[in-house]
Amino acid sequence: MTIVPKTALGRTLVLLVSVLVVTLVATSLLFGRVGMRQRAEARADILAQQVTLVSGVIRARGATAASRLMNRSAGSSGLRLVREPPGNRDDDSERAHDWHRQSSRDSLEQQLRERLGTGADVVFSGGREAGLWVRTDATRGLWIGFTRVRPEHSPAFPATLAAWVLTIAAILTVAAYLFARQLNRPLLELVDAAEAIGRGEAPDEPGYDGPVELVRVGRALHRAGAAVRAAARDRELLLAGVSHDLRTPLARLRFATELLGEGTDDALRAGMVEDIEAMDAIVGQFLAFVREGRDEAPRPWALRTLVEEAVAAVARTGRAAEVVVVGEPEATVRPLAMRRLIANLLDNAFVHGASPVRVSAGAEGDSAWIAVHDGGVGIEPARRSVVLQPFSGGAAGGVGLGLAIVERIARLHGGGVGMHGGPDGFEVRVTWPRG
Repeated sequence: MTIVPKTALGRTLVLLVSVLVVTLVATSLLFGRVGMRQRAEARADILAQQVTLVSGVIRARGATAASRLMNRSAGSSGLRLVREPPGNRDDDSERAHDWHRQSSRDSLEQQLRERLGTGADVVFSGGREAGLWVRTDATRGLWIGFTRVRPEHSPAFPATLAAWVLTIAAILTVAAYLFARQLNRPLLELVDAAEAIGRGEAPDEPGYDGPVELVRVGRALHRAGAAVRAAARDRELLLAGVSHDLRTPLARLRFATELLGEGTDDALRAGMVEDIEAMDAIVGQFLAFVREGRDEAPRPWALRTLVEEAVAAVARTGRAAEVVVVGEPEATVRPLAMRRLIANLLDNAFVHGASPVRVSAGAEGDSAWIAVHDGGVGIEPARRSVVLQPFSGGAAGGVGLGLAIVERIARLHGGGVGMHGGPDGFEVRVTWPRG
């Protein structure tokens, strides 16, 4: 399991917050290091001056007199003058656990050696006689002790500072979220534009003020969508015009066959009528493919009504189908387009399938569905995606538009078509968002 967000907004937000946190920590460490060095330099200046003064006293009054004088005032001044510093040196293992203390000690020692010369000895002692001890050539072998000088300990983290840091972090997180949202909004609009093209619609002209590259992509998608929609409209007009013009001569031919005299071969006339009706059915498929229902307004509709009306229509042609509706579901549909969808599914079941034929409908959560089941072997899995394409190769007098019409109407409703075959038959199910 991964904790990385899947959305571009989430990933951008995580990246920005991570960069801000790392920057804040690095800045705090940098300023802490700089501040420690500055404090070490200031302390080293004072201690170097005191070492110089004590060295002058030693030269003027001698080591013994200077030692008695310094040790008498050690309680108030914190200065001592000894032959050997205390044996308990500052424990390296202890200060290894305190990075700030160790860095402070090393920095102060370095600064003192730079001011007193490379020959100066500087050590820290721990325990009851903790302090800083310095020996130079000018002290004549004596150690000057500064018993009030200690390495810096790790600074406390007061509640006020913690609250301030948390407040800054919260403000930066909100600002990063707003920035990431503004940055990713054009991407969401590009996704909407691409989905609109997939539905056969022309996406809106991009209205956001985003990066120039994304604006150009949005405008290109808008132009591409308009071109695709225009080409589809031209194809639909061509199909509608040709189909409409063919209907008139077909009607005349059908009427003429009825007027043929008694001497005409009945089988020949029946064949002519069958061919004319097949051509009329093909023309009807063309018109149904063109009239996908895009101009029809969607509205709430009872699925039971849709199914029963479609089954009643095929019953008038002598074909029967069972109706199974779970409850009284309603869904937002384009009623005329959905009736054409059910009619095409029933026609495919009766022509290419086998009895019994069953039409079912229902709703689950936010989705609604209509399914047609028949007792036939159905369509091979390898061809199921192919038969949803227009002119994919029809059978029994068709041109391969039946399931293409179903898929187009399902896509118009924001849904899709699924197929399932088994020992008990074959089912085509259309699912779409209920609302």
